[in-house]
Amino acid sequence: MTLNDIEQMYHEYTGMYQTGAISKDEYLNLLRGLEVEKAVSMNAEEMHKKEELNQMVNAAINIVSMAV
Repeated sequence: MTLNDIEQMYHEYTGMYQTGAISKDEYLNLLRGLEVEKAVSMNAEEMHKKEELNQMVNAAINIVSMAV
C-alpha cells in the first residue's frame, strides 16, 4: 500500500465518520490501522531505496575496480 493509498483511505474514513456511517470507535480503529499501514509502507519504501542505493554503489565499485 502506498502513502497515497493511505491518504485516500483516511479521507474516505473521515467522510464516513462525518456522515455518521461509522461510529467514533470504528473511526478510531480504522485510523489506528492506517497508522500501522503507514509505518509498514514507509519501511518498505526505505528498504527499496536502500537496495537501489546498494546496487548503485556496488556497480560503481565493480566498474572502478576493473579500471586500470
